[in-house]
Amino acid sequence: MKRNPGLLLSLAANAVLVCVVIRLSRPPPPVPAPDAATPSASTAQNNSAGSKSSFDFAQWIRQSRTLGIADDVLAELVAADFNNKWSTRQRDFDRRYWQGRENNASRMRFEQQRDTELEQAIRSTLGEQAFVAWDKPKILGPLNAEKLNLPPADEDALYRIQKNWNRFNVELQRQQLAGEIGADEFARQFATAQSEYEQQCRTLLGDDRYATLQQPADTSGLELRRSLGTLTVTDAQFDALARANQELSARRTELERSLNDGRLSPADYSAQLASAETAKEQAWRDALGAGGYADFQKRQDSRYEMLRQNAADWQLTASDVEYLYRLTHDYEQSVRDYRRRAQQTEEQGQVVDWPAVQQNLQLFTRQTMEAIRNYLGDDRFARVKEDKLLEPEN
Repeated sequence: MKRNPGLLLSLAANAVLVCVVIRLSRPPPPVPAPDAATPSASTAQNNSAGSKSSFDFAQWIRQSRTLGIADDVLAELVAADFNNKWSTRQRDFDRRYWQGRENNASRMRFEQQRDTELEQAIRSTLGEQAFVAWDKPKILGPLNAEKLNLPPADEDALYRIQKNWNRFNVELQRQQLAGEIGADEFARQFATAQSEYEQQCRTLLGDDRYATLQQPADTSGLELRRSLGTLTVTDAQFDALARANQELSARRTELERSLNDGRLSPADYSAQLASAETAKEQAWRDALGAGGYADFQKRQDSRYEMLRQNAADWQLTASDVEYLYRLTHDYEQSVRDYRRRAQQTEEQGQVVDWPAVQQNLQLFTRQTMEAIRNYLGDDRFARVKEDKLLEPEN
């Protein structure tokens, strides 16, 4: 069976680099005296000529291990080698599946077999301890168990409990898909096993740690990092931004509760929520500075990215991109503010002439588009307008 040489060479190269560093950091070993077991130069050349057509991967892994390569690195290499070998079987199964010769139950059985053989490959090559060290983060990762700071013995026990639970779930789903059990039996077995699983976790961890484990992971920091993209901020700035987001979220929850309880009218809710959002924006502006906040807004706007990426095709200079983005950004902000004020006026019980509102917005749109045409000229304006990128919406 052929291996993917690019994948293995890439992974092997990383391991070899580590080997080189380790070997260079150690004193050179003494040169052994030649004996009967040491092959001569001519014998070594003959052996090397005969070995060019074969590669003992398991022996290479063992040799790398003796050189000090970490087990987790070697486990990933073993997994990559296994996946490379498995790929032919995967393609054959996928072809049968899309031809209708396999079903979802047999696909799940096939995936179970793959997982079992992968585990066996790592265990047979590196041993049980190395396998568990490689597998444990994959099993406990979704639980976010690191927040419990468990001692090693408890972490190992939780790993075994979770691994057994995962296996049970997969097999139970396969049995239902294969028609071996019905929906009622599936529900009965699942409820019984879930109760036992929860009791095992509670017995191991205690009520407090088990309750902590059930709490969803806080992803707000991750979402904030993602929203910032490549914008560089200090730790103090990041904390200020996170605090502003948390304050807005808490204020929104409070306002929604007051609205649902009847303690706040829809008009007051809209006005106070708008005030809270403005306060959040101001907090961000204070944390990032006017220039940093403007840069952040641009990075969040897909229109700016489109302008920047297509500037050459549309014959736009850097100053053209900045001008067009600022003009259209201000236009959209003005439209949103105008509509919000009209909505708040109506919520306060006053009559709003919505046809007149729409006419004013259409007039504003025409004026904005005319300003763009005057700036770009007819040729460039036609080129940009063709993609409807700068077509403001009413």
